[in-house]
Amino acid sequence: MKSSIPSAPISYKKLNVIAGIVRKQDVNTSLAQLNLMPKKGAKILHKLISSAAANAESNQGQKRENLIVDKIVVNRGVSAKRWLPVSRGRALPYTKHTTSVRVELASVVPAEVAKKAEKAKKTTKKEPVAKKETATKAKVKKTTKSKSTKTATK
Repeated sequence: MKSSIPSAPISYKKLNVIAGIVRKQDVNTSLAQLNLMPKKGAKILHKLISSAAANAESNQGQKRENLIVDKIVVNRGVSAKRWLPVSRGRALPYTKHTTSVRVELASVVPAEVAKKAEKAKKTTKKEPVAKKETATKAKVKKTTKSKSTKTATK
């Protein structure tokens, strides 16, 4: 239930703002929010989350309604160095930033299924476990002469 883009053509700071909005939400709500945002990063995250949801449906048989966006990790990617030609034959350097993005989805069990699982756990009886006998070590006492016996013999 993972999906990633190794080098998305956007700055990591811009994409992390959008990722913070959809973290820890269910997949359908986050996709609806991203579809309405007028940002470049929203389109990138929309494709990534929908790809992760499709992976969960096809590979693990999960339902889209039970999935939430568990983690969105946004890191710096490779920066490409470019030159901008300016007057008098000069050139000014600038960098094009890319971003590495990883999305992980988690499945949430609906409340009805969770209640049935709890009832099933309560109804199963636990068999008593026999205690293991442990061997006790005998302590050896050393006999020494006490001071009181030494003084009595004098």
